[in-house]
Amino acid sequence: MGVVSGELTAGDLMRQAPDTIDFYLRKGIDYIDNHLGEGYAKEHPELLAGFIQACTTDFNTGIQTKSFEDLDDAIMRVELELNELVGVAGEILRKDGEYVG
Repeated sequence: MGVVSGELTAGDLMRQAPDTIDFYLRKGIDYIDNHLGEGYAKEHPELLAGFIQACTTDFNTGIQTKSFEDLDDAIMRVELELNELVGVAGEILRKDGEYVG
């Protein structure tokens, strides 16, 4: 899978969804049959459905975690920039003799 970017639209994600489910479906059948015997996934669709749900939940959690980490990094960068601006403003005010600290 590629990197998620800000350029994806809701339509892009909607069109990708069936491919994602197909991927999870095929992987689920392979995993279940490899661990529990050939044909087990077909005989137990509820297990396959649970597998797909677990995969989508895991993926969603990973994406949300990455998004929160990216947001935290962006907030930290803004904080650093603001602190720098406050310092510059303080220097300017001190030079003009107007700084009250």
